[in-house]
Amino acid sequence: MTEQQLCNLVLEASGKSEKEFPKFRILALANLVRQRLTSIVAIAKDDVNAQALRQLVRAPVTVTITSGVGDLSTAKEAAEPILAEQIATSDVYFSGITRKGQYVPDRAALAWDHPQGFPFFTVYGDFIEVRYNGTSPTCTATITGPVVYSLANWPPTLNDEFARLVAFMDTPAGIAMTGMLANTAKEPQ
Repeated sequence: MTEQQLCNLVLEASGKSEKEFPKFRILALANLVRQRLTSIVAIAKDDVNAQALRQLVRAPVTVTITSGVGDLSTAKEAAEPILAEQIATSDVYFSGITRKGQYVPDRAALAWDHPQGFPFFTVYGDFIEVRYNGTSPTCTATITGPVVYSLANWPPTLNDEFARLVAFMDTPAGIAMTGMLANTAKEPQ
């Protein structure tokens, strides 16, 4: 979707003119809504429709793992950043290992005895840490999880909902929510 297409959809949804709802405001609200809508879809309850929606916001992201540790900062700050807080529910595979990575809640859990042949990982801050067969491997992690797509790559299936949310954000109720959402737009460090 282009910026102009988004503006047209939002103006139609809001019933406002370009003068009442200028392009710069639409685009600023759209950036906030892209982040939050991706998060909402990523954690939607588990039913058939939610699963289908989740697939719309998932994409593979690769991270280099050296001696068991990979830096996620580039993937989190990319033009289409991965939602690092959702990596635990993402599909994570490691080069040279055929089984899917198993998430553990913290670094201490990586030190526990685990079944051979299964990679285990955890995420903390800007890092992913991996253990496999009692070792800290050097490999590439492919994380297929929710990413915040750019406007150009936004899933067309979500265009109408996206435009309605941006239009809502310019209402009194939406304006009240804007401050709360802006405070959660970035993952806490």
